[in-house]
Amino acid sequence: MGFLVHGFLVVGAHNRTVKPNANGSCQQPVKLLRADKILFSLAVWIIPVAQTPKTPSKSAAKSPRAKPKKSPPRSQGIGKLLLKGVLFFGLIGGVLIGIWAYFLNERVVERFSGTLWKLPATVYAAPQEIYVGQHLTPNALTSDLTALHYRDRPDLIETGTYARIGNEIKIHRRAFDFPDGNEPDKQLRIVFVNDEVKAVTDAAGADLGISRLEPMMIGQLYPDINEDRILLNVEQVQKEAPLLINTLITVEDRDFYTHHGVVPSAILRALFVNITSGHTVQGGSTITQQLAKNLFLTPQRSLQRKAAEAIMALEMEWHYPKDKILEGYMNEVYLGQDGGKAIHGFGLAARYYFGRPIDELRPEEIALLVGMVKGASYYNPRHNPERAKERRDTVLDLMANNGLITPTEAGALKQKPLGVLKEKGTTSAHPAFLDLVQRQLAQQYNPDDLKTKGLRIFTTMNPSVQASLEQAVGVLSTIEKARKYPADTLQTAGIITSIGTGEVQALVGGRDPTFEGYNRALDAQRQIGSLIKPSIYLAALRGIPKTMIENF
Repeated sequence: MGFLVHGFLVVGAHNRTVKPNANGSCQQPVKLLRADKILFSLAVWIIPVAQTPKTPSKSAAKSPRAKPKKSPPRSQGIGKLLLKGVLFFGLIGGVLIGIWAYFLNERVVERFSGTLWKLPATVYAAPQEIYVGQHLTPNALTSDLTALHYRDRPDLIETGTYARIGNEIKIHRRAFDFPDGNEPDKQLRIVFVNDEVKAVTDAAGADLGISRLEPMMIGQLYPDINEDRILLNVEQVQKEAPLLINTLITVEDRDFYTHHGVVPSAILRALFVNITSGHTVQGGSTITQQLAKNLFLTPQRSLQRKAAEAIMALEMEWHYPKDKILEGYMNEVYLGQDGGKAIHGFGLAARYYFGRPIDELRPEEIALLVGMVKGASYYNPRHNPERAKERRDTVLDLMANNGLITPTEAGALKQKPLGVLKEKGTTSAHPAFLDLVQRQLAQQYNPDDLKTKGLRIFTTMNPSVQASLEQAVGVLSTIEKARKYPADTLQTAGIITSIGTGEVQALVGGRDPTFEGYNRALDAQRQIGSLIKPSIYLAALRGIPKTMIENF
């Protein structure tokens, strides 16, 4: 008794019955399987065949030339059986990979069709207005510009720069989308006389009368996940910061615009290098593969993850244009840590490390950020400045070798310091005021919208007044020393409002303005009430009168 193996693949088949053939060797119907949503079904059956010799026909018996057929060699039968087995298991493997690829494709399409990221609401202070007749000193305006990370540059070619000449300050204001409309970047000229603004003009000398700077970001309402980003639009980056895109592609994936998501030669080359070196040296992943890993997979190194990464990269390239993939990568890549919040994307990284938007980054700063893609923690410029500089210089060499900058420029840029900010970049420095904002928003907005929709919230906080209030509460330690009180005995809170509108311009919740705990300005239960009024009136009457009031 032997076995004859038949196997075939049926695409999109429904339940059917296989009829017996001419010699009646298949007596029982075989039902083909159909999987819902899967376009593949496999039917395999094994038919017992009796190995009995066939009776020769009469014509063959009469013919003297007829000879009995020889049985095929046993090795040939085994070879055919092995071949059929290989085909069978190959079909099974192909079907399983197809099913796996189908479900991976569903994940890709579902994620890209919806919201890729949960975006926190961003809270802004009131914009700094500058108008003729305003009581404002040149030093105060310079402090405001420094707080907004404007740089002192006499040429004023780039936005976010200013130059002071005596009692005159020139500013190249950044563009900003205000609630009442977008304002493009513009060069301003502010003239002061006796600590008062006497003229506000543009670069051509036209009288403006009033202008304003972009508002300061004072905090964010974070989502439940511990990551943050400022979304970039790829078309805007191509227009305003093309060097960033060109450098990123040069360093991470030179064939990005020509491959289809995976470069087999790069994978094989990286595999060979890693095997021969005994540890991971090269990755071999394209930008598309890296995005697939960051969005859908874990960092675990395994063949299964690598295969899923490759399949998803192919599917992403099939469904979406290159610019959409590049935009997703620029917004998703991990570039550092701010306390408990992960810094994702070049938009937020530019603010976090340099305090400026990407269109104001210099070539050496772009080189640093792109170099950190390889390992944000390992090349952290604050914790590992030597490693970061070495990596930055390597990227500058690649930029020069690929014609993005000249070798002379690369040599000069290598001599520059890293130039990252010393202070914290994104954590709110005014938690008590932000607490007030959150309480008011909770009465009007859905909490999920505040943490996922990327809303922009404009408040009435005046940064200069807030700074003055914080400076005032800092004298408590001096009072304690003068009166020989134990340290941290005294507490305080303060709110400053506008006389005409009642808008809250500044607020501190305790002696430490950065403390995020109990907010005494809003939650203290035993207020001192009218006992404080004499002190308030005395402070108001001290000095030169500045507010005209009617006599009663």
